[in-house]
Amino acid sequence: HLAAAPVHTTHDMPRRRHHKRGGHKTQEAPISEIESHENRNYLIKKSDSLGRYLVASKDLQEGAVLISEEPVILGPAQDSQPVCLGCYSPVSDLTTTYRCEKCQWPLCSNTCKGLSRRLGHSKEECEQLTRCSVSSSELPHNQLYNAITPLRCLLLKEHHPDQWSALMSMEAHNDIRRQLPSIWEYNQRSVVDRITQDWKITTFSQEDIHTVCGILEVNAFEVGEESLNIRGLYPTAFYIAHSCVPNTSHSDDEEFRMKVFTSVQVPKDEIITLSYTNSLKGTKSRREHLKQCKFFDCQCKRCEDPTELGTHVSSLRCSECGDGHLLSSKPLSHDAAWRCDNQHCQASLSATDVDTIVNSIDKEIKSLDHNNVEELEISIRHYSGVLHKNHYLILGLKYNLSQLYGKSVGYLIHQMTEAMLERKKQVCEDILQMFDILEPGLTRVRGLTMYELHAPIMVLTIKRFEMHKITKADLCRSLKKVAVYLRDCCNILKFESEKSQEGSIRKAAQDALVQLRSWEPVVGKML
Repeated sequence: HLAAAPVHTTHDMPRRRHHKRGGHKTQEAPISEIESHENRNYLIKKSDSLGRYLVASKDLQEGAVLISEEPVILGPAQDSQPVCLGCYSPVSDLTTTYRCEKCQWPLCSNTCKGLSRRLGHSKEECEQLTRCSVSSSELPHNQLYNAITPLRCLLLKEHHPDQWSALMSMEAHNDIRRQLPSIWEYNQRSVVDRITQDWKITTFSQEDIHTVCGILEVNAFEVGEESLNIRGLYPTAFYIAHSCVPNTSHSDDEEFRMKVFTSVQVPKDEIITLSYTNSLKGTKSRREHLKQCKFFDCQCKRCEDPTELGTHVSSLRCSECGDGHLLSSKPLSHDAAWRCDNQHCQASLSATDVDTIVNSIDKEIKSLDHNNVEELEISIRHYSGVLHKNHYLILGLKYNLSQLYGKSVGYLIHQMTEAMLERKKQVCEDILQMFDILEPGLTRVRGLTMYELHAPIMVLTIKRFEMHKITKADLCRSLKKVAVYLRDCCNILKFESEKSQEGSIRKAAQDALVQLRSWEPVVGKML
């Protein structure tokens, strides 16, 4: 029997909720200043190009905790749906929900744990919103919530000057954002005008309000469960530089305390990095996102490499020779032509043509039923004729399949044929091979995939042994492999909240490992 775990399906692969909405730090810079922190695994360094950033203070093993800290500010993310201002639980019906007796903003109840708490619906916030006279008949909606977290930042200036100073040390990129009407004017309408005109708060200048908007956009982390839609600013974590193949992971608990830990071994003096974007996307997609939202051009080793470290997650199949693949001739140039890597083929495509192909397929994939195994399998076969088998769009489809096989109707683990089990195993191995390169070490996506991979191996092995199709030695080898996957899954997900999806998977893996040990009298010690 296999331990049950929740099914998770999404076109965009596993949740990216934890990725920082970052600033402009990249990986290499001359050092001009060092701040020493005794008994810490990092040093804060400073350079002209990076500002402040973190490096390892000594050789670190994977899983070394670098940072464990509470947020300076916590609040609803941009375009948040209505939530309780105390605990951030979703508010489904604004007409019937409980409201704060003073300010009339929605809460989950009069006993909400976030009432009068600094990181919830604080006394200062309640008094300010009460003075704004937001009546109970004026039902707040997502655009009203856009101004809540900036207001919380601004209130620090009056009530918590030390924390305000910490905020002001963060980059806002006002000079760049001012030149981007889509960002600056949107904030003007949904935050600045809301605070100064609708709520008639005149304590803060428009420049201050734009600055805190920028600080949030550049430095905030998405935290909590995906459905909560919360962002937070953390006093040390914002120093971490960017890499498209990061060397850290991070998680947060029920109280939104963030823990940053090394996902791989990090040598002394190496820059500590995380990804400000979705590292499981292709180079063009990542670089566009970083440029538009983080205001810098990434030039990391992965972005510079046309093959993306040999993964080919952006490559297209060459329709002319059938053997080669089309790669960007200059990945750091958006307009560079794409050329076949077969030396005997002269085929090429313009960047515009490649964009058209990829965007068209992306649109089609988004329209699929991502809970339908047959539809996903057909799509993988179809698009594999155009895209490299490791292309990030196919990688996303395969990730969905890895979750569906064994959990969806008609494909429950006890219903699956040997062919289905082999397919789940193959899909898991395919994507894990990519994750080992793009998100190596103790990363959430690897832990979740290892859990999915253990199941088909275990079921196939036991079935075949009971049918005398494999030897006891084969049984021993396979079950030990299963045990390693489950152990590594538990180790990777050990920092995750017990109430999160990842926490549920960790518990299921622990249960499966206990069940697996019942075979030790037959095969001997497994770990």
